[in-house]
This record gives sequence, structure tokens and C-alpha cells, in this order.
Amino acid sequence: MTTPSYNFGPAPQSAIVVDAQHFVLAFLFAFVRPKIFVNGWEVPHTRWGHNVIPVPPGRYHLQVYVPYYLPSRVGPAELSVTVHPQQPTVVEYRAPVWTFSRGALGPSPQPWNGFGIVVGVVGGMMLLGLVFGLVPYFLLA
Repeated sequence: MTTPSYNFGPAPQSAIVVDAQHFVLAFLFAFVRPKIFVNGWEVPHTRWGHNVIPVPPGRYHLQVYVPYYLPSRVGPAELSVTVHPQQPTVVEYRAPVWTFSRGALGPSPQPWNGFGIVVGVVGGMMLLGLVFGLVPYFLLA
């Protein structure tokens, strides 16, 4: 049985380059690969880093997400791009820091979505630990 592949017509004269990145502390993303779709067709053999997708000039719709456990699609992002002859179109995808946030897809540099939420949650946990660690100390003194 053969795997279906995408076909964009005549021989490609250009390319779409998707630079897929994940936050360094989101080390679990290193065990999965980002999913990239061009006009609804999945691009095979994607990876973190530069993904070169040969296409003829034209307008394309990109969709990128990271398959995960919960939720099953982390950081979905979409973008329509125009590819010009003999000129690769370079876009950057950044998976979110907080798994329930959207990913960022567009020209470089893209923001780390969800970073503020993670800082807030970690800061809140540290504050609670400090409060509950010091309150018994002052009550017993």
C-alpha cells in the first residue's frame, strides 16, 4: 500500500521554508515532530528546524501544530503565503510555551505564546510557597 503524497503540479521552481522551533524548557516536544500541512496536504518527514517544501510559485495555505497527549493538537497556527519564482518563502513557527496557547507562524522573529502564563503560574506557586512557609513560622513565634 502506498502513502498518499501531495502533488502541486509541474516541477517546483521555488520553496516554502518552515523553521519550526520549540522552547528549550519544553523538552517533551523533542520526542514528537511538528505536523505541517500545505493546502490541506500533510508534508512528510517534518522535523524541528528548517523544513524545505518544494513548490511552484503561487499562493498557499500553511497549517502547523504539534501532536501531543492532552490536548491532541498543541499550538495550532495558520498562515497564507505567496511564493514567488526562484525565491524561497521563509516563515517561522514557534510552538507555545503553555500547551493550551496557540502557536505563532509568520515572518521571523515570532513570539513565544503562553510565556506570560507560565511566568504567572510559576510566580504564583512561588508566592504561595513563601506565604504558607512563613505564616506558620510567625504564628508559632
